[in-house]
Amino acid sequence: MITRANQKRFLEITVSCLATIVPLGMFSNGIALGQTADQLTKFRSEALNEHNAKRALHPINPLTLAPETDELNAGSQQWAEHLLELGKLQHSSSQERNGAGENLYVVYTTRSYEADQVAKQAVDRWYGEITNYDYNNPTFSSATGHFTQVVWKNTTTLGCGYAEGAKTVNGITYNAYYTVCRYSPAGNVLGEFEDNVLPPK
Repeated sequence: MITRANQKRFLEITVSCLATIVPLGMFSNGIALGQTADQLTKFRSEALNEHNAKRALHPINPLTLAPETDELNAGSQQWAEHLLELGKLQHSSSQERNGAGENLYVVYTTRSYEADQVAKQAVDRWYGEITNYDYNNPTFSSATGHFTQVVWKNTTTLGCGYAEGAKTVNGITYNAYYTVCRYSPAGNVLGEFEDNVLPPK
């Protein structure tokens, strides 16, 4: 029997998975809640820790976090806020991010998440693509591109931002959390996968 609670939970999961392909017209205008400086610091610290925990599983060096005012962080934050307003995931152009790599993530939920929970969930989802990566055919795939950027050996610096706000989908109001992380130097360079995406230790 499908209870109201189970139905609501199912909708959360469905919206979370489909958020990138639901037409913009299905969303109401987002109400940005805004992030405090402390929340952003907490978010970025957790994003760095999560990236480096995943990278530690491979024979590669950890990332360093860009300074708060650096374009990697500032640009990531601006883009996350833009995506919240837009109501869907869409990569910025390479020119807009000065050639940096970029990973995006969104979740719609009736729950309320702390900044560090948002960061952990995003990085876990990106790294989870490892199950689809073929080390015998090391090349780019849209099914593994987030994972390969997370563990790209030559990437040294990370910048991240997130935006949260209320979104209405089919009459149900959700908390929307948009995450943007940018990487320098960028990963996913064709012809360089074998040298930069190394198997776990």
